[in-house]
Amino acid sequence: MSNKPFLLSTTDNPLNPFDDWVAWYFEDLRLGHDTCGLLARLASASDAIDDDAEIAAMRDVIRYNFSGKHIMVAQEDFGSNKTIN
Repeated sequence: MSNKPFLLSTTDNPLNPFDDWVAWYFEDLRLGHDTCGLLARLASASDAIDDDAEIAAMRDVIRYNFSGKHIMVAQEDFGSNKTIN
């Protein structure tokens, strides 16, 4: 489980990345998003990838959101069934 207050996801991935990141990740790849790869490309523009660089990269993904599907989610966005409501 992540200790971050927000994670990047997409509107078409119902899985909870806080509780089952591996299942969320494979669904993200199956949907053709590679959100982690996108985030890594943006965050690696900095010499050191730290929490601040990662958060800035997440904000950039949301700001430019070319797919129209990327969202930031919080743990409380998910019900007890571990999917986005």
